[in-house]
Amino acid sequence: VLYLPPLYYYVLAGLNFIFPIVFVGKLFPNLFASLIVIISYLIAARLTKNSAARIFTVLMVGFIPILFSETLNSMSSNSFVLPLVFFTLYCMMRIANHEKQFIGYFITALLVLRITTPSVIFLIFALLLYLLFVFVEGLKKSRAEIELILFSTFLIIWTLFVGFKNVFLNNGLAILWQNIPQELLKNYFAGTNLLTAIYLIGIIPFVFGLYTIYRFAFREKENKTYLLISFAIVIGLLMWLRLIALNLALMLIGVVTALLFAKSYTLLLSKIKNRKLKFMFNILFFLLIVSSSIIPSITLASNKIKDAYSNEEIEALAWIKDNTDKEDIILSTLNEGHLIATVAE
Repeated sequence: VLYLPPLYYYVLAGLNFIFPIVFVGKLFPNLFASLIVIISYLIAARLTKNSAARIFTVLMVGFIPILFSETLNSMSSNSFVLPLVFFTLYCMMRIANHEKQFIGYFITALLVLRITTPSVIFLIFALLLYLLFVFVEGLKKSRAEIELILFSTFLIIWTLFVGFKNVFLNNGLAILWQNIPQELLKNYFAGTNLLTAIYLIGIIPFVFGLYTIYRFAFREKENKTYLLISFAIVIGLLMWLRLIALNLALMLIGVVTALLFAKSYTLLLSKIKNRKLKFMFNILFFLLIVSSSIIPSITLASNKIKDAYSNEEIEALAWIKDNTDKEDIILSTLNEGHLIATVAE
């Protein structure tokens, strides 16, 4: 039995009243996922005034290999969750800048996240860590952002406890690890090492993101950058504790490091005074992004499409529908369960 907030699936089911389910499954998850590009541009515009840095940031976000391949030809709720998470962070940036009109957008996005995924708790942890950074570093803080973060913390924790109370009472702390058996949990991330993770994220955002974290941890201070750094630290820690699905963790880290790239790339360009040299430097970086992000994204996406179910497999499931009883048991992998339930009924 799966326990999860149902909004995303209700949205797809509602769209199925208008469009065929195949059309809904092909178009709308990809449409939701593409919104991350627009939101990333808005965040990058808050981080830097440099147009090249903003364009490169958006290009890298759009072609993060793991994000590009996992949201293509997939109905995963991650395509809906990722834009919402970063839109919520964007709203917090605007609120920290004393733009109180974004409070309503922030609360709305947070509530939609709450009824879409329990992973909203990761965002709450990041906001609390950000608040700690602000107090420790003595940065300027608005009363609105402090009150909003504390209100959001109590709201999300309370609603999660109410919504998952029976599951928690029945399974205890094991629900934090999704009830995965200990034998499997030990090898949960066994197939992924650091080099594989960097390949799936993209080496350029990874390296520049780490440099931005280092620079702002020891040399510079800025609220909006600390907000993204807090989020990156929380996701990294949860991944280390195996409290978050690997693919989701890599997608979140990929986006946040690509956004942090905008800051470090602007700092790097500011050291180059010659216009022609700047132009050549931008061309070089574009080629690096193509080779390290765009080409791997297309390669992974092609492999994903090749792994899609063939017409012969669909025909076999149709045969099962016509030639078996509903009480018959079909042995399959976990990932094929929904397909069998849908086609073979």
